[in-house]
Amino acid sequence: MKQSLSIRYFKSSIIRKLILLITLIILIIYPIHLLFNGSISSSYFENLQIPKPLNPNSNTIENYFHDTINQVLLKNEKNSKKLMIFPKDYQDEMKSLKVTNIKYDRNRDLIIYSGNSSSMLSYELINLPKHSHEIQIFNGIFNQDYPNSCSRNQNNINLTISDNFIFNDDFNIMITKLIEQLNNDESFIEIDGFFEKKLPKMLQDNLLHKHFYKFAGTSIWLKKYGVHLMISRVIFSRKGLKWNPQISLLYAQIYDKNWNEIYDLDLLIPVIQPDGSREYESLNFPKFLPIAYYFDYNFTKRRWYGPEDTRIMLIENEYEEEEPVIIFNSDHRVVKNITQISKENDISYKLNFEMKRSMFIGWPFRYQLGKSNTDGFNNEKFDNIKYNKVLELKIENQERQSVEKNWTPFIIPRERRENKGDQFIHFVYQWDNLEILKCDITNNIENGISNCMFIYKDSQKNVKKVGPIRGGTEMIPLSSIDPKYKYEDIWIGFLRAHIKHCGCGRSMYRPNFYIFSKSATIGFKVDYLSSSISFNIPVTGWRKHEIQCASRDPNVLIPNGISMWEQNNEMEEDILSLTLSVADENNSIIHIYGLKQIIDNLIENNDITMSNNFGEVDLSYDNESLLKCVLDSSIEFCKQYGLEQTRLGITEEVLLKKEKEKDNKNDKDKDKKQ
Repeated sequence: MKQSLSIRYFKSSIIRKLILLITLIILIIYPIHLLFNGSISSSYFENLQIPKPLNPNSNTIENYFHDTINQVLLKNEKNSKKLMIFPKDYQDEMKSLKVTNIKYDRNRDLIIYSGNSSSMLSYELINLPKHSHEIQIFNGIFNQDYPNSCSRNQNNINLTISDNFIFNDDFNIMITKLIEQLNNDESFIEIDGFFEKKLPKMLQDNLLHKHFYKFAGTSIWLKKYGVHLMISRVIFSRKGLKWNPQISLLYAQIYDKNWNEIYDLDLLIPVIQPDGSREYESLNFPKFLPIAYYFDYNFTKRRWYGPEDTRIMLIENEYEEEEPVIIFNSDHRVVKNITQISKENDISYKLNFEMKRSMFIGWPFRYQLGKSNTDGFNNEKFDNIKYNKVLELKIENQERQSVEKNWTPFIIPRERRENKGDQFIHFVYQWDNLEILKCDITNNIENGISNCMFIYKDSQKNVKKVGPIRGGTEMIPLSSIDPKYKYEDIWIGFLRAHIKHCGCGRSMYRPNFYIFSKSATIGFKVDYLSSSISFNIPVTGWRKHEIQCASRDPNVLIPNGISMWEQNNEMEEDILSLTLSVADENNSIIHIYGLKQIIDNLIENNDITMSNNFGEVDLSYDNESLLKCVLDSSIEFCKQYGLEQTRLGITEEVLLKKEKEKDNKNDKDKDKKQ
């Protein structure tokens, strides 16, 4: 009896163990099955354990990147694991976003950013070597009895800056990515005609630097991911001539806090689909953005297709979250008129087009189907292809100009607070005769055109010619770094002065720093504007690097964007990072330390300084006099720069003279031998 009970107990125990084993096997196999099928169901995703940064004491993913540098950043490392970053608050957002079809590479390291979202600073950045750099800046308030008294309006200030850091771009990675997108991405397949199937051969023969040029990089901080997103312009020239490109593309890259590029990185981004739905999508970087624009690779004479002069900035979207937008100009096609054609009993209509270069705004994380708003009509070839959403910025009740460019974008934070998000973006349309535009960027725009209206015009003159002061970076509100300016409309930024025949070559481009404001009495105005700034950055020649101030070429140092501006509370010092490009061939970044204190002093001491300079007199704002002072000073800067390059013996004039003297000497030597 005891033996029978023992046998039954033994059998029962075996059955229980088998059931537990089968259950365990199912629990193990099911997730593996999902992983191998490339997607995770919502129920499994909710229980997915995302690894934390390797250093549990770190508040950033910086140490994670550094600890895995050999596995992550070295592209030739075999069996290396790549990264996928989930946004910091993805668990909260999961409740409102679709997460049922998140596809990713199961061999990737999954991490969630757990650092300080507002901080872009690192120990290395704070402790870079610094040096002083003097600039001249002019006040916009003048004594009308002496409107051109520039010396009394001039302030000499010392900036504390870092050395210029040039980004070392890997063109092989970039063009390999382009080839991949041309073969697999629907939005890129049609532009393959520009490259005539020659890219693999160019890659093999190491000819990429001859035909591709990368510059105009500008970036923003993605605070939910702890990384910088940089957008650069990449132009392609069939003949290898920088000044004769056929197409312009936008290249997106990801950098960590110390400006090290992270290759083959996935970011889990909440995107807006063409139907308006919002869901997570895994985006891989680096990549070329699928921007909508008109093109025709069969007709390239005097055409420059694709986005130009791109600027990226953050706006607050309808979800009251930061979202990047890009501002650019581009050739596009519009319907000029419609011609009726009658033939026997049939009537047909012909669309007649014309080309315009207009301003656009685009969303890297939103999509549209087709590109009728850039091509002029619905083309079935493109109707079902997804592109990044774009809107043309068109001035209301005004015919399109042949060329629109160099609009300076900014947001008014106080409007944002009132409207719960940015419904409008503003632009300085013209600096000489100050004009301000306000453009609608809400989602209820169906025709792909944003109506822009002038909200401010300087009534002194009605000048439509664009002057030498233009374009530049986006504006940054002072309230974004110091809450004491919360109720004041004050911005800073960097323009670029384009001065012709000033003493160095055909023309010169240099940055100009400014403080811009809006007041109840005057309206919009430029409070301070600097002369040309060199930042001690060497500028190479336009066509030949070794030749300065060539008679047919510009001498170019252009500010692209303000990548960050943050207060370092520990050091009681702010840091501003400015991206620039030299000769339309590279991207670089320079850091300015303690700028806010300089701005505070300029703003607070403005009235006192003017009273000391002029005495008890009637003062008023004068934009025309301000720009004249800046222009005169910038022309003198250009002249002195040209003289210095001549002294160094590297201008075209000096080099040609040396070459001529050498030829004459050789001729004399030949005559002597004969």
